[in-house]
Amino acid sequence: MDSQQLTAMHEQALALAESGRYDQALGVLNDYLSYRPQDGQAINDAATILFCLGKGPQAIALYEKACRFCSDEQLAQVQWNLCEAYLQEGRAAQAIGLFDQMDARGLLNVDMLHRAADCLLKKDLLGPAVELLLRSLQMNPEQDILKSMIDVIRSHRARTAVVIRNKGPLAHQMIDELQIRLPLTVLDTSSHEAASIPPDTDIALFFGCGQTLVRASRQPCSMRLIVILDTQDLAVPEIRSVNWQNVQSVLMFGRQQEAQRFYEHIEHVPSSLMVLTAEPIVNPHQIAFQTRKKGKRIAALGPWDARQNPMFALMCFQKLHYLDPDARLYIGGAFIDQAVEHYIRHLIETLELDNVVFLDGPISDMKKWLRDKHYLLSTAIDDAAMGNVWLAMGYGLRPLVHRFPGVERRLDEAYVFTLAEDFCRIILHGPYDAAAHRSCAERVYQEHGLEHSVMDQIFRAEQELHVAGRQRMAASSLPLESTYKSSVSVIDKAKTAYYPSIDQIAGAALAATQSCRDLSSEPLIDEEDMSLKPIVQNASAAAEDSAVSSPDKGLSVEQLTEIRRNTMHRRRKNQTSQV
Repeated sequence: MDSQQLTAMHEQALALAESGRYDQALGVLNDYLSYRPQDGQAINDAATILFCLGKGPQAIALYEKACRFCSDEQLAQVQWNLCEAYLQEGRAAQAIGLFDQMDARGLLNVDMLHRAADCLLKKDLLGPAVELLLRSLQMNPEQDILKSMIDVIRSHRARTAVVIRNKGPLAHQMIDELQIRLPLTVLDTSSHEAASIPPDTDIALFFGCGQTLVRASRQPCSMRLIVILDTQDLAVPEIRSVNWQNVQSVLMFGRQQEAQRFYEHIEHVPSSLMVLTAEPIVNPHQIAFQTRKKGKRIAALGPWDARQNPMFALMCFQKLHYLDPDARLYIGGAFIDQAVEHYIRHLIETLELDNVVFLDGPISDMKKWLRDKHYLLSTAIDDAAMGNVWLAMGYGLRPLVHRFPGVERRLDEAYVFTLAEDFCRIILHGPYDAAAHRSCAERVYQEHGLEHSVMDQIFRAEQELHVAGRQRMAASSLPLESTYKSSVSVIDKAKTAYYPSIDQIAGAALAATQSCRDLSSEPLIDEEDMSLKPIVQNASAAAEDSAVSSPDKGLSVEQLTEIRRNTMHRRRKNQTSQV
């Protein structure tokens, strides 16, 4: 069969589908695909017909196949259709897997996010559902009713405590993110270890190792413990007193080699303990990036002790200043070792650097302090300063990191130096690209950021607690809804004084989408290029008339056909008016 005949066969199948004769259309398309089995557009059309016939799983299989054979231009429509099919079949996880790609193509909208969140809520996956609703708020911040729904869902989530020893930028941002998502208690043990975790806490998150962690690990309770450690925490004596059998997971700063050090310090690591790794990086997207050109102002950040190695930093700068007298060094952060501070002040005076090296002390406004800086110098003997490195890169500064053991596994070689001469060469002759520094930080955050790992472990703990709660309720023959409590003021029916169940929350979350649907009744791609794609798209656009009012029921074939015909009628009318 020649090309012209095959094209006619494809067009015949589309005409049959447009007239509502889906079974016949599918038969013709199957014949066509026997000749052209890798025609992604035709596979997409066949999948859409199956979807209209109510055969969601078969449609999904074909949409997934179409993704492998479509060109980049065709892929947008197939991804849209596939996402719609996933959501229709309640496969929220698979739909979410497409969201980033769709967002990059400009296809993602709040409607899809809300419907996926509703699917998750129906499965009691409150954590992932909240993440989708927060993403929706980022896309459209004017959804006040959605903010209220997030408050209700948060009240149903696991009661969480965060125990911190040093409240740096990373811990501060983590607390802010958790407070949006969870009922949170913050305990600061930096000045004393007498803090007591509330007895009704479900999940406890520890930044560092101290007596509070030791006590919590030795109490017979169902509390889930998540511990965040850096390499210095492995040296504290309390690390050997923790009952690791009662700890759910350890998040070690660094990569796999740093995780191996944990096993070396702990004699008996239980098989139930998960030891994971992450980078101590704040979310770069919450940092105001500033374009900057190459300059001569160098920042160095503490807190300062011998581990941070400020002595070598001064040696490096002294050599640079000899080569370029206009260079300046700004040392921020407190000295936690008085002997080190005394030595540094003495060395600055001895090297006659008083007018070019500035001790700025603790920094209260990091954005303002880094505004006129160009480089961040780190000479720490281990990864103690990596949090500062990632923070500075988020602002656009170029880091210069002394080659501590393992740095090459975590940072591009272009940002690493060994000798003071290397440091000077990079400053004087090396390239400078603030956007590239920022992009590197964003990539590391996305792939290895601590926030993602913490959220994953909290989701896991919540699921374990939820399963255990269901088992307890089944054993006591009590309804699960009786275990939930909520502030009902944000529910329209609050005046009736009842506590909403998870199903009711899911319904309210879905109802919240009514006011913020942004799908046009017109398809995104011209009909000549997209074949049957409007059948699925307009089914979504017509949700006000059907699917939204009855989220468990799909649109009928007749409804889909009518939507399709109305769309074609409007398009022909518009074309006529344009002519």
